[in-house]
Amino acid sequence: MHGQGSGEDIVQMVFTQALGTGSEPEQPRAYLWKATRREVVRQIRLRRRQDAGQQADDYLAELCVDDFSDRTNQQVIVRQAVADLPRRQAEALWSTAVLGYTQQETATLMGTSPGTVAKHRWRASATLKKSLHAASLGLVAAAALLSGLVTRKLEPQMLQRCGNT
Repeated sequence: MHGQGSGEDIVQMVFTQALGTGSEPEQPRAYLWKATRREVVRQIRLRRRQDAGQQADDYLAELCVDDFSDRTNQQVIVRQAVADLPRRQAEALWSTAVLGYTQQETATLMGTSPGTVAKHRWRASATLKKSLHAASLGLVAAAALLSGLVTRKLEPQMLQRCGNT
């Protein structure tokens, strides 16, 4: 039960119900015992429903929090964009940006000049910027579409918790 006076509240409710019936029970002690037991069970069931409702609200609130899947989706998009680059551009970009080789070292590995490595890296960067910008616009459009579909089904109080008001 809730609070210190809840036991007293139950007894008071039972006595109020007993007096409200208008007739005197044949066995008052047994009647009060059974009525008190019924009220306690009713209060326990009510509390369980409230707890279950609170758990459901907590779960829905957790759904509104960003999770690692956003980061995973971004990694997939970046990997796909890099995989779509021409081989020489990807080699130049990977060697200089990820592996930390200089343009001279990369040129030696690729069998070309440092100027060509710079050109491949610049083109790869420009292509990635375009690809990732297009992908982010697609994600924003998809998120807007999904949020439009989802917000119709959520209660207004849940939308306020998620910051979608």
